[in-house]
Amino acid sequence: MLHDPKAYLYDIVKACDAIISYTKGMDNIGYLQDRMIQDAVERNFITKFFLTSSPTP
Repeated sequence: MLHDPKAYLYDIVKACDAIISYTKGMDNIGYLQDRMIQDAVERNFITKFFLTSSPTP
């Protein structure tokens, strides 16, 4: 079942907003030292990638 492309875009924007809020005020060293933040950011990238990818036939 195909979903509305606008819904996918909305999910992507929400994931980006979450990533920005998780990392706000954080430098690269701080990010690399915080495994929980890394996991949260990666989950948003990966989840949204798989939710928006079309299945292969």
